[in-house]
Amino acid sequence: MDELRFYKPAEGRDVRDEHGRPLPACGKGLTWSGYWQRRLDDDDIVPTTREAVEAAEAALEAGLPAEAKPARRAKVETEQ
Repeated sequence: MDELRFYKPAEGRDVRDEHGRPLPACGKGLTWSGYWQRRLDDDDIVPTTREAVEAAEAALEAGLPAEAKPARRAKVETEQ
């Protein structure tokens, strides 16, 4: 089993994994590959720690801080 490396998107960057899923702003444990090495070489991702990722995930689950939550699309009602 490969050990995970913890990274998050660099400030102002939207990064997707090999399957097109977004890398969470708080970071994630990654199985290292050439794909992630290229993201690092392009300054798209920055290192973080397991503790920082777990703390951010716990804060999101608890509802804090609000600005760190992913934006949700507003439901638009149309008049008929």
